[in-house]
Amino acid sequence: VSAEVEEVRAEADEIEPGWSQVIWRQAMQYSQMLKQKEEQAKKAQADQQRAIAAQKAAENEKNNAEQAKRDAIKAKVDAEKARLANAEQAEKDKAAKAEKAAQELLKAEEREKQSKNAFGGKGGLKKGFLG
Repeated sequence: VSAEVEEVRAEADEIEPGWSQVIWRQAMQYSQMLKQKEEQAKKAQADQQRAIAAQKAAENEKNNAEQAKRDAIKAKVDAEKARLANAEQAEKDKAAKAEKAAQELLKAEEREKQSKNAFGGKGGLKKGFLG
């Protein structure tokens, strides 16, 4: 590389004496400028990628919060539905018990009525009991 540099300097001095110093300085400045531009582009790209990643993270966080809120609401709705279903079932059970108790009362009343008719009609035993 250093041989090539010397060749370029010699060519520059051949074209115009003393030009090798000027051209070398300008070449170094241009090289530095290109390096800086490349570094800035890399930095800008990295910054953009970080910004995109941060934005995605914020969106994910927001979506997770919204999903958690929906899940909480759904859990409350499900709990209320279960409570209502249990209350409805308890009401049905209560009605069934009341119906059963009413049936038992009717049967007991019917048995009592039959008992009074069998033994209480004319003060005697039921016809055909002994005879």
